[in-house]
Amino acid sequence: MTLVAVVPYASLVVATKGWSETLGSGAYGTVYGGQLDGLSVAVKRFNDRSDISLASLADELAAASLVRHAAVIRVLAMARAAPRDRP
Repeated sequence: MTLVAVVPYASLVVATKGWSETLGSGAYGTVYGGQLDGLSVAVKRFNDRSDISLASLADELAAASLVRHAAVIRVLAMARAAPRDRP
């Protein structure tokens, strides 16, 4: 079940200007700033981890997209896959 838009990975690379503005990082990945369709966005780029399945990530994003709270940012979109040779 996916309730968020799916965008090409390349669109996120462009939106973040090649992952150039790091906003923060954590155990599961790094968050980058950027512009997507005229909106300021924070893009979380997950680390390559074999214990996170794409299906469970998609379900988590779908659930998060339903949350409305001042302390939680809205999920706009996701990319399903990245090139295996990404930096």
